[in-house]
Amino acid sequence: MPPAERILRVSQRNEPASLDPATTTLPDEFGILRALLEGLLVPGPDGSAPGPGAAERFQVSGDGLTYTFHLRPGARWSDGKAITAADFAAAYRRLLSPETASPKAEVFFGVRNARAFASGAERDFSAVGIRADDDLTLVVTLTAPNPRFPHVVASGPWLPVRTDLVARHGRRWTEPDHFIGNGPFTLGEWKPDQHVSVRRNPRWHGAGRVSLDGIRFIRFDSGDRKSTRLNSSHANISYAVFCL
Repeated sequence: MPPAERILRVSQRNEPASLDPATTTLPDEFGILRALLEGLLVPGPDGSAPGPGAAERFQVSGDGLTYTFHLRPGARWSDGKAITAADFAAAYRRLLSPETASPKAEVFFGVRNARAFASGAERDFSAVGIRADDDLTLVVTLTAPNPRFPHVVASGPWLPVRTDLVARHGRRWTEPDHFIGNGPFTLGEWKPDQHVSVRRNPRWHGAGRVSLDGIRFIRFDSGDRKSTRLNSSHANISYAVFCL
């Protein structure tokens, strides 16, 4: 008999209104997104310093204004496409665009000219302090020094999206047939008001450390006790949990 799959069951208080970091607002939604997408940095346990994510390291200029993030060489999206700094820059440009009207745009306002771009006062994104120097180097320039900026970068709105998929599929890009991520899991099934199921992503850089086969985010818990369960209505699902 084959071994039983290791599926973590997570109780959710809210049905996701969106799986798009640019429009997501609820902790439950960001909990799912952290399984599917990986930001430049990831939150540290209990509010400690963020750890490496899609960026393996970063540097800060002497004046505290410029952060240079170095992406992991060889990292891939779940469809096999290389992850580049331009992907992150394009995702942030989309989130800050007035047309997107992201409710979380203010999380970027510490970045030079981000507020002006989001308001439409500045139409040239090259004036915003976000640029890809090369495929693996993203440079972010702030308006003023902020020692807690790494915590900002580790927050949910800074998760990347594939803007080519948004252009191709519109709002349907978050459906299981179209969703492409760079996180530990891939989107397998989304049944409204029932559950969202994700499966282990073999292309994630840390896939060898993930012992879960999947996670099922359940809108209403059925009471089935046959698999591992975590009630985390407000919790960020941590990478330690992924590697149970």
